Amino acid sequence: MINLTELLAGDTRQMSSVIRYSIPHGRGENVAEHSYYVIFYCLLIAKDMQRDGYKIDIEKLLISATIHDLDEAVTGDIIRPVKYSSPELKLKLNEVANAYARFTLRKLESKDAEELYDYWEKSKDPTTLEGQILQMCDMLSVVAYCVERIWSGNKYMRTILRGAYDNFLSHWDTEVYRRYKPQIIEICKKYAEDAEPQTMLLMHELKKEK
Repeated sequence: MINLTELLAGDTRQMSSVIRYSIPHGRGENVAEHSYYVIFYCLLIAKDMQRDGYKIDIEKLLISATIHDLDEAVTGDIIRPVKYSSPELKLKLNEVANAYARFTLRKLESKDAEELYDYWEKSKDPTTLEGQILQMCDMLSVVAYCVERIWSGNKYMRTILRGAYDNFLSHWDTEVYRRYKPQIIEICKKYAEDAEPQTMLLMHELKKEK
């Protein structure tokens, strides 16, 4: 039987306390809030695509979206310029995330722990429509939060949005993303086209200076 003490008072509850973006940004967004919006966007995108004849496993998609950042209940949120600053660091962080996601689920003592871990591990598999939707909606939540903060007068978030565009959204090329790319690019350009570029691949650049 599932361990409700762990479920209600253990690591998973900490997602409401882990603030995303370790930078000056005004009102913080925690991982639980982010996850809600990712789930919401996934549901709407999946329904939209189903109407046009795409076959989407919505149950699989929503389970994956619900737990896609489960590891951050323990590790915290690591901003993309750090996470992607070197392939070696990204690989190591992935190993840590895998360990903590499995550990967190096993502590629940649920018979479904391994199945849920499998959902988590394959949540953004780019070879599946469900994985492509989740990957896109994860970034859509970033875009929406940036726009919200920009509206509130936080000019620095324009740099974060510019970074999301320059380093990911401008060159993604999945079947799902191509469908919505024109609208997403229009939003990014409207709010961040003249923003300062966000520093990415910092460790790579530092190595070149040595």
